[in-house]
Amino acid sequence: MTAERWPHEQLDEAVLRFREDLENQRAWSVLVHVDEAAELLRIYSVPPRLAASREQTALGLTLWTLNYELGRGAFELDPSAGEVRFRTTARPDTDALGGAVRDHLSTMAQRFDVLSRPATAAQSAEPLG
Repeated sequence: MTAERWPHEQLDEAVLRFREDLENQRAWSVLVHVDEAAELLRIYSVPPRLAASREQTALGLTLWTLNYELGRGAFELDPSAGEVRFRTTARPDTDALGGAVRDHLSTMAQRFDVLSRPATAAQSAEPLG
């Protein structure tokens, strides 16, 4: 991954972590989990802001709308921690890893602002594309 432009740290033998930084203080953590048994890579982007319990219902609707518009991957909400994640997968034998990571990061970057502001009921009803 370093050769692609993503200096990373290895958290354990199956998980790598790096930080994606965009302009205007838009940054998030990216985890790449190597599942050798399934011959699969799981790529997760985790924005820094946690969702308060009072906004999780509206945020869940927002994520549902975002997921409907996606061609690949899914946004998830961990209600116990308030953590939002964007998850995609890649098969190292068939997908170009650099391209899969770039597509993942591009999708996350396009939706970062929506995920970074508190969710409201009105927002969850709006198209987000």
